[in-house]
Amino acid sequence: LARGLSAEIRHDVDQQKVTIAYQPQYHYDGRCIGVEALLRWNHPIHGVLYPPLVIKVAEDGGFLPQMEEAILRQVLADRPKILERFGSDVKISVNVTGVTVVTDRFLQLLHQLDAKDPFRGKNFCVEVTEQAALAFDERTQNAVEEIRNMGILLAIDDFSMGHTSLNYLEDNTFDIIKLDGSLVRSLFDHVNGREIIASIVRLSSTLHMMVLAEFVETEEAKELLHEIGCDCYQGYLYSPAVYLTE
Repeated sequence: LARGLSAEIRHDVDQQKVTIAYQPQYHYDGRCIGVEALLRWNHPIHGVLYPPLVIKVAEDGGFLPQMEEAILRQVLADRPKILERFGSDVKISVNVTGVTVVTDRFLQLLHQLDAKDPFRGKNFCVEVTEQAALAFDERTQNAVEEIRNMGILLAIDDFSMGHTSLNYLEDNTFDIIKLDGSLVRSLFDHVNGREIIASIVRLSSTLHMMVLAEFVETEEAKELLHEIGCDCYQGYLYSPAVYLTE
């Protein structure tokens, strides 16, 4: 099955055929402030495959960079429709694996795209997970700065509160902090979870970073997050990921 999936996904990637859904992000005041691009791959037999499985198949098949490049190009091509649907000021976020984001190949692609149509002023954001960010070294930090110098925002996803994580706040490596979903889900079960979120919000605020909570599914969760200072949300309370054709 894995070999078959790999061949099918590789074929679509080679043809620059990737399907993207977009999940909107909202401020407490009701404004749509952004969208996150999410990969969707619909198998004719198995249905929509879990995105990490597709990423893993691409990584094992040796074509993950090509797939992420295809996703990036598709999102940029979709940008006019995204702005028309969600608002002219929305931030557009794309997930890129830590393996890819600091490679020379990816940086060269970004520079090529930037030369044709500059990123600066586009409110465009690249997301990497906290786990991937923890592997950044001096060389990769230089690559991160190169990306930011093009006017691209950087978000750290699945952020918790580890000592190394705090270094990324202190070093101002990222523009946006996306809270680990487990923290949001534990809001009503663990006081510690609320205190950790409140601490992240306070520190991020002093450093002029946005904090966004994912997996916000109820009004109660939104109101509790608001009480502790987090006013940006993504989750089923507002909308699942949607296709631009819907």
